[in-house]
This record gives sequence, structure tokens and C-alpha cells, in this order.
Amino acid sequence: MQRGLCASRRAFHRYLPLAVGVAFAVSGSAEGSSVPKDPDPDFSFEDTIKLGPFHAAPFLVIKDLGYDDNLRLTREGTQTGDYSVTIGPGVRAVVPFGHRSALALWNELDYVAYANETDLNTVNGEFRGKLHFYLRDIIVFADGKYRSYRERPDDEIDFRMRHNTGNARGGITWRPNQRSRIDIFRESIRENYSSSSEPILPEDFPDEIASEAGERRAEAQDREENYLWVDTRLKIRPRTSFLYDFQTGAIDYDEDDTNRDSTVVSTTAGFEFDPSGPLRGYVRGGIKHVEPDDPRLEGYSGPVGRAQLYWKALDRALVKLQYKRDTVASILGENLFYLSESKSLGYEHFFTRRISVELAHGIADNSYAMELSDLSSCTGTGSGIVCDEKLREDRITTDTLTIRYAMRPGVKIGLAFRHWDRESNFDLEDVTRNTIYTTVEYVP
Repeated sequence: MQRGLCASRRAFHRYLPLAVGVAFAVSGSAEGSSVPKDPDPDFSFEDTIKLGPFHAAPFLVIKDLGYDDNLRLTREGTQTGDYSVTIGPGVRAVVPFGHRSALALWNELDYVAYANETDLNTVNGEFRGKLHFYLRDIIVFADGKYRSYRERPDDEIDFRMRHNTGNARGGITWRPNQRSRIDIFRESIRENYSSSSEPILPEDFPDEIASEAGERRAEAQDREENYLWVDTRLKIRPRTSFLYDFQTGAIDYDEDDTNRDSTVVSTTAGFEFDPSGPLRGYVRGGIKHVEPDDPRLEGYSGPVGRAQLYWKALDRALVKLQYKRDTVASILGENLFYLSESKSLGYEHFFTRRISVELAHGIADNSYAMELSDLSSCTGTGSGIVCDEKLREDRITTDTLTIRYAMRPGVKIGLAFRHWDRESNFDLEDVTRNTIYTTVEYVP
């Protein structure tokens, strides 16, 4: 318990200088007047107050107040439930530099507190900054984002790890006319994980194996990703735009034991529908190729896609459809990834202009390309344990009921009830979770 509290204090002191340092670093910038209209909402002056060169919007976050009946995502009969809340300060700020450039900053520092399981208390932090330089038809940009948070167990990771991720992008946005836009940029992503807990293994497994598995799963994900992107859109009808993107790059893992490095090439095309019409959202599909440097490892060449559509069926009804098929980085065995295909259908009914209720049902199928040890089939003891090897397949079903209240245009608060269930051909991975939590939604 004490270790969890001390780790939270250390994380708090680590993030506080970051936020303060960035603020003072730009405080000496020249005060500017208005900048050209930027389509990025992070550069909006709306709801800000002027503090010297800053146009700032401080805020206090109180979110995710609720109950989780399976915090550690363990099997039936071993679940641990608790109440939790997330609270913390944040600020959004824009600093214009004359008429040609502007800097946007966003910082949030959250403390996650549990009523009884205080060893899970933690501090999460997120910071992002964007610098835009405005030319006639071109925006030259440099974006950076850093996030550090302690993950809850999810689809694959069945123990809590701290995840530190950094993202940097640099490139140009070119708008040759009012109907088209082209983004060309370089993106670098840094992923680091650390583990202070162990994965859930059968009771007769030796402690040293559990500890080793915890460290191995955390370190196996440490990597750097570098990509070149071309992202375009062309308005072909008043409410419809054609979308196309191309991505090429490489994934380099830190571990030297196995060569998990790989190259990635993908391209997708689709359509985006304007929010002013009865149908809004986007749909896109294409091909992705993941080729590992080690020929003994399985890659992927096949279809990928994603869609998010909202259809205003009646004055008081909104139908929501979401779909995604893509590879997700994996930490299990020699798998570089698992293939995830998810789809969900939701219906939101508006009883009044402010009050609505949504019902949603989602299914996600996750499949692995390389065989894994099925721990439910293991025989033997100690270091002589032997397990069957087979391909793992999971189906995750989610049912959600959400009650929302619109405080003002673009801002909604709500209460959600969710049932999450994972069924796997690996019997030990069958798990259920029920949560109740508050929601805050902001649409700029």
C-alpha cells in the first residue's frame, strides 16, 4: 500500500515541473494579435481569458467516478471490486506570435484514487504542444505529445503497467483551394512500459515465473516507431469528401533477445460525411502490410478499415455504427501483433433537448498468428511445467447503457453502466467485468 502511495507522489513531482517549466519557457514570447483562422480546435480562443501573452482556459477535471467489480481482471471467484474517482487540474492555452505563427499548449494532471484498494492509487499526466506557422496556403506544423498513465487490465494485458508514450510530428498542411487539403508529415512514436505487478497465473506456478512474466511482458513492448504519412481529402459533393492516406515506416524494438523489428506499409481510402447532413462520420478501408525482419515470425498482409457513422433517423433518434479492423501490438509469446476486428451498434433517444439515453452493443474478435502456451492444459511442477501450444482467439462483448445531460452546446455529462465479457479458447482467459462510471464529453 505504502509503495503505491510513494509512487504516486514521485509521479506528481515528476509532472509538476514539466507543466511549470513549459509555462515559463513561453512566458517571454512577444504578445501578438489575432492569427489566421486555424481549423485545429486547439488553436481556438473560445472560452479563454487573456493572461499576458497567453489566451488560457484553466479547468478542473472530476471524472470516472464509479465502481468496477473486477479491477484486476481476474477469473470468477477471485474478483476484487472498488469505487474510484479521477480528479486533477488542467489548462489549455494559445500563444500567438504576431500574424504568422501560434503555439497551443494543453496539460492535464490527474490523481486516480480508490476507496479500499489504495495500492492502485496513481498519478497520470498528459501534455501536448503544437506550433503552427502560417503561410498563404500552407500551415507548417510541429506537434508533440507525452502521456504517462498506469493501465487498467484490458483486452490482452491482465496486470497493471505504467505506460509512457511520446509522439512527435512535423510537416505541412497545404490547402490549394477550399475543396481540398493535403497533409504530409513525419511521425515518431516512443513507447515505454514498466511493471510493478505480476500477471495472473495459476496458483501452482512458482513465484519466480510470475515475476519473470511481469517483467518480460513490460519490456517486450518497449519500442520506437517512425512513419511517413500522406493524408489527403477532396470535397466531391457539398456534404461528402473523398479521403486517402498512405503510411510507410518501421517499428524498432529495444529487446535484443528476439528480432521483432518490422516494416509497415498501409493505404486506405474512403469518404467523410459533413455534420450538417442526416448522415455524418466517415468510412475508409484499404490494405496493410507488416513484414518482420525475422522470417520465423508471422507478418500480416490483408485488409484493414475503420468506420464511424451517425445517422439521424428521426428528430429524437440517433443511430451509431462503428467498425475497426487493424493489427494491435502484442506482448504474448512471439506474436508481433494480434488482429482485432470490432463492430458496435448504438441507439440514442433524446427525450428532451438536453436529456438522452443510449443503448450500445459491441463485439471484438481478436486472433493471434503464432501459437501460445495454454496454461489450463499445463502438467508437471516447478521448472518442469509443460503446456499445450495452440492459436489463441478471443471474443469480447460489451453492452453499455448511458444516460446523458447536455449542460450546454458541445458539453455533456452522463452516467454509464457497462458489462464487459471475454470468451477465449484459452479457458483461463474467460473474464467478465461490470462498471458504473460518470462521463464528460466535449465536442468542439
